[in-house]
Amino acid sequence: MFGVEIVGSISIGPHSIEVLKFESHTLYRRITDGKHVKELLVDPSLELRLVPIYPVFYPRFLTQYILCKFEKPITVAPGNSVSLYIEIPIDAAIYAYNKSSFTILDILPLHTTPKLILYGPLSGGVLARYCIANIRDHLDHRPRLGIAIAKLIIRNNTKSIATVNKILLDASPLRLYYIPNDLRVYTQEITMNIVSSTSAIVSYGQPFVENAKPIDDPHELKPPRIYNRTDMLWGY
Repeated sequence: MFGVEIVGSISIGPHSIEVLKFESHTLYRRITDGKHVKELLVDPSLELRLVPIYPVFYPRFLTQYILCKFEKPITVAPGNSVSLYIEIPIDAAIYAYNKSSFTILDILPLHTTPKLILYGPLSGGVLARYCIANIRDHLDHRPRLGIAIAKLIIRNNTKSIATVNKILLDASPLRLYYIPNDLRVYTQEITMNIVSSTSAIVSYGQPFVENAKPIDDPHELKPPRIYNRTDMLWGY
């Protein structure tokens, strides 16, 4: 389903999408929970596709950060590391393409009303989209609407036992990859290096699933050319 041109009508979660092509224009219409939500007239030369998107654009873009609280704490011995998979909630978007050019026409929320949280102090902290991340000890390839699977490695570089409850992700270096004509979505490999009793460094590696295609990142979230990490200074 993801990445394929929309022709006619499709359903995704609570949303029904209609794309009707006429000689002079294309009509885009979205109905959510039985209510007529959005209708647009689009140039007929544009190709509309359903694409997974970071969960920071609905109802509007306020922050590029995502704070994922783990469903259960993870305890790591000094000098050791653990590898696991986490489920990150995501949304969907309608992209309009003309060759290599694109724009986002619509955001389709796939979860309940989004919550924002402050990570850190009032002065200098980070506003983030809040979510609960389920943990898996193996890679589950079953399609899950509204979920991106991330491979997470937690390294304890301190001399004390560390218990991890959350991770702060930056949607700019974070990447989303999808299997074309499918609902499966993944991130790249993510490493969390614990460096003290209150701080950690999150780094973003390479994709870990073959044949997955990266999304075209929105202009607000173009990946940085050099800086490719997130500093967690106020606990984990």
